[in-house]
Amino acid sequence: MARINIYNFLYFEAAWFACVFLTSNLALLLIAPFTIIQLVWGKNWQLDLRVSFTFTLVGAIAESFALGTGAMVIAGNYSYFPPPWLLAMWFCFGLATNYSLAWLRTIKPSPIFVQSLFAGLFAPVAYIGAEKLGAVELSQQGWLMIALIWAIAFPLAMLITTPTRALRHENI
Repeated sequence: MARINIYNFLYFEAAWFACVFLTSNLALLLIAPFTIIQLVWGKNWQLDLRVSFTFTLVGAIAESFALGTGAMVIAGNYSYFPPPWLLAMWFCFGLATNYSLAWLRTIKPSPIFVQSLFAGLFAPVAYIGAEKLGAVELSQQGWLMIALIWAIAFPLAMLITTPTRALRHENI
């Protein structure tokens, strides 16, 4: 199982860079074959799809809030709804939560607190990196709004997608 986690980590990092560098639908074409490999090689492709689509929905709401409040600006006609390449990153992020980031589901004593702290600290770093690469533009305090949005959205998505006992042991 360790190899799938390594692949998943590398897959997610590559998908992030592809989306941020290309900021176009070409990124989706580039990451699609690697996403299919991840789904086929994974433990439970149906569960992985459900988690990833849920993350995409939560991400669409979170990114729409960031865009609507002016915390973040994306070139093009993206004033209120995020572009497909940004939603693709949320999809890929959802896939990571069952593999390379699965430890965030079980950490003690409080997974929700740790998830919130993790997201609140590391999401702004990713967005500042994306800003440096020209993918987004943050307002003066945009990084703080991103931290707050992610500190709420990420644990919420994790809570919604926590597999039931039956699904976790389905393919073991």
